[in-house]
Amino acid sequence: MATQQMTATAIPDHVPASAVLPFDPWSGMEDGPHEALERVRPYGPVVYSPRHHIAGFAPNGCWMVTRSRQARKLLMDSKRFSSQNTTGIPQALGESFQLAPIESDAPLHMAARSALNPLFSPKAMKALEDKIRERTNGLIDRALEKGEVDFVADFAKILPSEIFLDLIGLPHSRLAEFLEWEEMIMGATDVMIRVQGLQAVSSYLREEIRARADNPTDDVLSTLVHSERNGVKLSESDALGTSILLYIAGLDTVVNTLCWQFRHLAMTPADQEKLRAEPEKIAKAVEELLRAFSIVSLTRIVTEDLEFEGIQMKKGDVVSIPTPLCSRDPAEFENADVVDLDRGASRHFAFGFGPHICLGMHLARVEMNVAIEQWLARVPPFRIKEGAKITAHGGAVLSIDTLPLVWS
Repeated sequence: MATQQMTATAIPDHVPASAVLPFDPWSGMEDGPHEALERVRPYGPVVYSPRHHIAGFAPNGCWMVTRSRQARKLLMDSKRFSSQNTTGIPQALGESFQLAPIESDAPLHMAARSALNPLFSPKAMKALEDKIRERTNGLIDRALEKGEVDFVADFAKILPSEIFLDLIGLPHSRLAEFLEWEEMIMGATDVMIRVQGLQAVSSYLREEIRARADNPTDDVLSTLVHSERNGVKLSESDALGTSILLYIAGLDTVVNTLCWQFRHLAMTPADQEKLRAEPEKIAKAVEELLRAFSIVSLTRIVTEDLEFEGIQMKKGDVVSIPTPLCSRDPAEFENADVVDLDRGASRHFAFGFGPHICLGMHLARVEMNVAIEQWLARVPPFRIKEGAKITAHGGAVLSIDTLPLVWS
């Protein structure tokens, strides 16, 4: 078992020494964070980590759930495991709003989600398929003309981001700036850099919210600004909280999921060949890729002193639920560490689980299916450029920095 060096953490007195990991699970991930997280699994279904997946969020460490059964049990128990104040974003900004619906419990969660559900319904997202295909082909045209591509910068960061900007109603001309702020928030290990990114996003979105309050437009942000919760018009701070949530989710999770999926295809010629020959199997393959390369870690806060799976937890304890571990649980998935495109397992954790399951999952599936379909239909067998160094990072989202692809 791993025994990495780590900085001293003031582990709470009620946490038994036998439950504490002797290493920082978020360090030493290099180009294989999914595999690196597996170092945790042998220590048990619920362990105590000296570090939370968000830098600076839980200075005294946190509980970590490593199994799918325990994760489902916990994520369904919102009374004892709260979603409130689980991102640290309002606190970093000196604000008191919540990033509803993800950072809220019942009944606010249900009210906030019901206002957004129609905007991200399967039918509404399916209606975007032609636009997504058109944008995908435009990016592929550029790649084919160039003869190679950094998949991260030239495709994955652009396609879902532009679709998101269309939905929410923000200008494409500022995409580079938006992505820079996103990287400061999600990728920085320096807490102050993260705060600076949050301040930039908050200031910008507040101006947009005020503009739409006076002059409504036909987009998701305007709909949000003029929406109600339980018959009461949304306040500016509530609209800001939800719009920050949409911003972060829209510019990050699908981007990085696409990167892991295409990295696998680039490294596995047999899987490329299989889907080129049988494109009707792409939708099933996407579910397996989502399972094998889940990237998000969730957080819950313990609301009362309790016992969970034989572990004594105290009110205020922080719990981390890494979906990469839960989606690769060998107790749930046979040969869980093997990517089997015929598996089609839909009980993965890529979009979370329970009441807070990802609002944007229908859009994500359309984007992933179209991207893989069009790449395999138009681009010759592709591979990672020889000599390229692929670096990745752990944390709230497992990300890849660069993915140079070439083809013959």
